Amino acid sequence: MLRGIAAVMVMIFHKRESLNTASVPFGELFFGAAAMGVDLFFIISGFIMVMVTERKPSKLAPGKTAWHFFVNRVTRILPLYYFSILLFYALAWHGTAFLHDAKSLENIGKSFVFVPVDFLKVAPFYGYAAVTVGWTLNYEMFFYLLLTVCLLFGKYRYTVFASVILVLLFLVPFAFKGNISLDAHHHYHFALGYLNLMTNPIIWDFILGMLLGAWFVYRKPHWDKKVYWVLLSVFSVWVAVNLLAKWNGGHGVTHWALPLLGLVATLVFYENQYGGCIPKWLLFFGKISFSLYLLHPVAQYETQYLFNNYGLGKWNGTPVYILTSSILAIAAATVTQYLIENHFSNFLKKRTIK
Repeated sequence: MLRGIAAVMVMIFHKRESLNTASVPFGELFFGAAAMGVDLFFIISGFIMVMVTERKPSKLAPGKTAWHFFVNRVTRILPLYYFSILLFYALAWHGTAFLHDAKSLENIGKSFVFVPVDFLKVAPFYGYAAVTVGWTLNYEMFFYLLLTVCLLFGKYRYTVFASVILVLLFLVPFAFKGNISLDAHHHYHFALGYLNLMTNPIIWDFILGMLLGAWFVYRKPHWDKKVYWVLLSVFSVWVAVNLLAKWNGGHGVTHWALPLLGLVATLVFYENQYGGCIPKWLLFFGKISFSLYLLHPVAQYETQYLFNNYGLGKWNGTPVYILTSSILAIAAATVTQYLIENHFSNFLKKRTIK
């Protein structure tokens, strides 16, 4: 459910101006800080990684465990991500002409190997990616690669993980730049470009999610319902203030991550202790969330193109545009979730893991 909400928030954030009116900027008011959906994704990702590696302890050797983990992650992400990039460029160039454009090929190539487009640009985006939202997958894949390496150490995996994090987020910045930052928007300007991503404090989002996952697995709290309602009220108000008042806007632990972490923790602990009844339509959005996240920029671009070329240009930048593009994105995501995320990715997984 939370992943579905995060995907919808990011989707509307990217075209929020379409909801503004001459008198009231509804888009900016309600979705001007909806990019916090990214932090929500990262926290959930860290949480899930602990769940999948701890809930069912593997009887395989560390090498096999690491390989299975890596294959599961790669087969889930790469097919859909590569498809979304190629689809976007094919639509933007009205065919395959982009294959003859050096800059496009460079951006696609970097995105295919999860390297940001330009490390000289603003952190934590570093020039984004071929499909804009792909900048977040650069961090996801780094996180997965790091976990894969740590899994090779068996029961010492979390000791190794903590040591690497200590080196990357504390020792390296202090040794080479003389300062340590918790702000995801801080740019260390390392000469070695990828080191900027490896040391960016937005990685704390994943770590917070992992800590929450460990808490959930090993020492679940058992609180009275009143405690949960108090916590839910506090963190909901905190998130709402960040969202609506644009207070302390930005990615990472110094901005949006902490109230989101509290909200996620409250909800998952409550559901574990007392159960929950989540509407099926919200679960559906959670199911297609990855496809929706990657394909909504494609749907938004194509809707604008169609409006401009079929006499509907006056509707661009209006609620009609964002409603149309959202319906198109949801429809496309439903198809790709079924065909690519489910069937094709599972096919690759079965063929790769013997």
